[in-house]
Amino acid sequence: LLDLQDRDPFYGFVGGLISSARGPGLTQAVITNATASSTTLWETGVVNRNEGRDDFHFRVNTGASITVGDTFTVTLEANQMVAIRSMNVTSGQVGKISVELNRIAGSSPLKLSYLNSTTPYATLASALGDIPTTGDHATLSFNAGVSGNYPLLVWRDPSAGTGPVTVTLRTFVKPSDLAIVTPSGWAAPVIPRPSNDATNANAQRPAILYGDDKPTWLSISKRNNSDVASGFNNHQVRADDQVIYQAPFGPLSALTTYPNANIASAIVPGGRHVLAQLLDPTSVHPELDELNNTYAEQYVWTPDTVAADAAKWRKGQIGGVTAGWEYCLPGEYLYFNMDGVRLPTWNAGSGVDVAAVMLAPRDTADVDMGLYLTSNNAKSGFDVPQEDSNWGPGQNELLVLDFALAQRKAYDLGIQRVTDDTTSYLVDVAAGVTRNPSQPVHGPFTLAASRLVHAHRFVLPIGRHTFHLRNLSGSVDWGMSLYDSDRPFQDRTQGEERGWSYQNGVGSDEEIVFVAPVPMTVTLVVYKTQSSETAKSGTYQLELGSNPTDAGDTPPSFTTRLAAAYPNPFRGSSALSFELATESELSLEVYDLRGARVRTLARGVRPAGRHSMAWDGRDEAGRPLPAGLYMVRMSAAGYEGRMKLVRME
Repeated sequence: LLDLQDRDPFYGFVGGLISSARGPGLTQAVITNATASSTTLWETGVVNRNEGRDDFHFRVNTGASITVGDTFTVTLEANQMVAIRSMNVTSGQVGKISVELNRIAGSSPLKLSYLNSTTPYATLASALGDIPTTGDHATLSFNAGVSGNYPLLVWRDPSAGTGPVTVTLRTFVKPSDLAIVTPSGWAAPVIPRPSNDATNANAQRPAILYGDDKPTWLSISKRNNSDVASGFNNHQVRADDQVIYQAPFGPLSALTTYPNANIASAIVPGGRHVLAQLLDPTSVHPELDELNNTYAEQYVWTPDTVAADAAKWRKGQIGGVTAGWEYCLPGEYLYFNMDGVRLPTWNAGSGVDVAAVMLAPRDTADVDMGLYLTSNNAKSGFDVPQEDSNWGPGQNELLVLDFALAQRKAYDLGIQRVTDDTTSYLVDVAAGVTRNPSQPVHGPFTLAASRLVHAHRFVLPIGRHTFHLRNLSGSVDWGMSLYDSDRPFQDRTQGEERGWSYQNGVGSDEEIVFVAPVPMTVTLVVYKTQSSETAKSGTYQLELGSNPTDAGDTPPSFTTRLAAAYPNPFRGSSALSFELATESELSLEVYDLRGARVRTLARGVRPAGRHSMAWDGRDEAGRPLPAGLYMVRMSAAGYEGRMKLVRME
């Protein structure tokens, strides 16, 4: 037993003020607060209840003065059970006070307690708070009703350990705690919907969202997790980390949730975007927890359809390809953010046999594009491209759709800003028809200002063929690429495997010479080579020269290349076609996204010509591989080719 008494030089140890008797093996302590007592001298007495046979350790601890807002270090030395500090609360700090403890050395479990400023003396049993550490942390919060000195205690019992322990204590006026939560009846804290049909009692994720000129209705929620009311604050909703709605709010009552259905509408471009809510986005107001103020999910907005043979300028994607990802939950699988446009649908009676899509960035911006299957679902689409084009800064991107193999249906075009800029870009869609190769001149054709591309399809007999583009007017830097009809979708690079010409400069003619070893269907794409050519208008005609021969007169001509995979995506198996210019050592392998080889389809010497191998979606042991994206890699005679292949369930 430890007894605290007024010091009396005549009688001594009579009339005790307070006693600590917490029981065997526990720390006994009496605490005095000199600022709350008229007494300045005290005596302590120890009663050894076990007939004086038990040893004990006696120590007097004094506490330095601190102020609210301080962060300081406290060390319990070996065999020291209690440390004390006197915290001064000013009149402007009266209210909720918090003390955060963080262990930086040692391992003993500790407790955090305090005394009111008006308490002259106390024991550990009568001290307030008594907050134990959880792991290496503890937080004590209390209401300081008046200004004054409030003793803070960091302490332990011997059974918790007697080794040295060092902690930091941070004292502060307890603030409110803004948090983003999911209210009862809601599917998520932030809900976009195509109409204002959400309620404060029920808000569900949408089945579909519409982009571009159609509004998206926003429902958001917030909560004050603190027992201290909040003042006025600000919240934002962002798409790809760009603000689409913001407004002040408050005050918020303590421990209260606030659902706000249909709080505003906003226009979001078609495509895949991160939708995020931020509370106190500039961190102006201190909070208990600064990490619960954000929430985000990716959604897909169904895009508008772009007209054929009519170019369209777009601002498109709001931020960068990963903008806003930091606000998303760790478990969400994310794809690049992108702008989206829907291509027209050409049915079999339309006369359209091929389509070319070209994208031109402003100046030296770097904008890529990919072709995607349509989804019409707010949580899918714009994920795995059927084909993509990425030529680099200031370069026009090109994709070709061949309806001899591609299904006649709508496709989505996903456009990604590689560089984080806000410039617009131009998308042009050209519908191509089959033209007569025996007709020597076709045209004239005009690519007007802000038009980018034309597509022409020819069915060629065996023999040598010349495609000559004659510039009739204007100073356009023309380009031509020749595409096989062996793949449903091709990019700008793949057109160069059969023939290309864009080296002669502005206002000049271009020419491709091509030998067809067998009757072939090809697509000739004519385009403006650089984004700097976009504003120019030019007129050209195509002049065809042919030297048809028998099959035996012209030896077959092949280019070493990985040609096509069909179907792609696939469920059962996909046929991979490739060519060899000469007899060559070949390897054809399939890799997963980790870079691990999962299947070798061909290895060894193969003769010149066109070949085909089927992959059934299985590994070397014959086990079915999971659905997903795979990479086919071909190596032969110094050639390295790769192709994406998508396996579906």
